[in-house]
Amino acid sequence: MCMEEMLSLYDYLGKAAGRELGAAVNEFAKLNKTPVTIKEVSNPKYKGKIMMYPKSFLDEYFNNTKLIRQKKQYYYFRGEWILLPYYFIY
Repeated sequence: MCMEEMLSLYDYLGKAAGRELGAAVNEFAKLNKTPVTIKEVSNPKYKGKIMMYPKSFLDEYFNNTKLIRQKKQYYYFRGEWILLPYYFIY
């Protein structure tokens, strides 16, 4: 059985995502029942737990068309528009 590559937001984006974006991605993963793993990290800038997501989920999350209506963020994911609970512009 082949496991899908799991990446942190830092690994995927090449920079720190920040608390707000991290919370939005995590909430979207929960809404879509996307499997996540937790990894403990320690480096000069951060020590603690980070979330790891399937690469295909992150590709879909960051590459889909964004639709902003009434200062709310929508994403088209797996065939439907979903309103994210956090407003941000990436």
